[in-house]
Amino acid sequence: MRIVQLANFHTPTSGGLRTVLDQLGRHYVAGGHHVVRVVPGQHDSVSDVNGVEEIRLRAPLVPGMGGYRAITNTRRVDQLLERLAPDVIELSDKTTLVGSARVQRHRGAAVVMISHERLDAILARRVPAFLPLTQLADRWNRRLIGAVDAVVCCSDFAAAEFGRVDAPQLFRVPLGVDLQAFQPAADQPVDSSGPRRLIIVGRLSSEKEPEVAIDTLRVLVERQIAAELVVVGDGPIRLALERRSVGLPVQFLGHVGSRDVLSRLISNADVCIAPCEAETFGLAALEALACGTPVVVPAGGALAELVDGTIAGRVVARSAAGNRASWFADAIVALTSADRATARDAARRRAEQFTWSATSSAMLSLMEDLVQRRGEGVSRRGREYSSAAH
Repeated sequence: MRIVQLANFHTPTSGGLRTVLDQLGRHYVAGGHHVVRVVPGQHDSVSDVNGVEEIRLRAPLVPGMGGYRAITNTRRVDQLLERLAPDVIELSDKTTLVGSARVQRHRGAAVVMISHERLDAILARRVPAFLPLTQLADRWNRRLIGAVDAVVCCSDFAAAEFGRVDAPQLFRVPLGVDLQAFQPAADQPVDSSGPRRLIIVGRLSSEKEPEVAIDTLRVLVERQIAAELVVVGDGPIRLALERRSVGLPVQFLGHVGSRDVLSRLISNADVCIAPCEAETFGLAALEALACGTPVVVPAGGALAELVDGTIAGRVVARSAAGNRASWFADAIVALTSADRATARDAARRRAEQFTWSATSSAMLSLMEDLVQRRGEGVSRRGREYSSAAH
């Protein structure tokens, strides 16, 4: 098949979306498929990325997004897609590129949209409370499902907003993790005598709620519990977080490009804090589990689905008393007071249930099914292309 991956908000240092596209593209190519990736860039460029022809089209910065770009000249996209003549478009965007995907669908290509974010959840912190966010998200999602052949969601939480609009082509495909790049260090510490080593990995933006990790550390320190925090990642609120952490044992490392270095950092932590309630999957948390590092996650969002009742971490539920930071602190104390070696083993075993080869196989099965059915003029309701236990 000729597969075109079409996405906005993709940069050389971006996180989950870039990882998904890179991993899927690599596996598609290994399966004998021709893959082209069209993403925004500072300048026009063409490069080879693990066998994928990556085309960057010059695009403007999106204000307030900390370096993200979005393609606005969709005429160039349409011309490029006309030349590429894809069998399948893998759409990782819900904004400017939807129209170009719709055009190609009318011309015979199958269009699969991967829903990387849940609109009502990610916008909740960005729009005034009086706006009817659920209704607005539903209206937009109804438009989206009319432009594609299938919507792929990576979790039950992600699928829920499309379930509200009764999307007829909704599929469930969990993501994977590189179990070779992310694995426990040979000398992974299990000593409980030192300070609790905490880490948070991800984009430093308001919707990711990284301030919860800072506030959690403050609670621990106020309780006279020895702890320290490493913050990996960068973003528009980094300076605000640095000001918030004054007087606390916090180290900001910025973006870490080396997966070996990142894996080592995560492995050396006792607990990974993943506080975002808007996550539709949680790749950073899964990578922590692969490193044998337990995670503390909120009950809201998809992160709780990763822990899934195991001892690989703790799910923090809201309660009537206290605040989120105190609840996360309680979970960290409970997790690090238990048998750490057992928790680390459980974390790794949980991660081993999610592989990129299984995810890509599920995506290819879906694509081949859709291409065949478009050729036959057949449609059907979605089903689950499960790539992992969940």
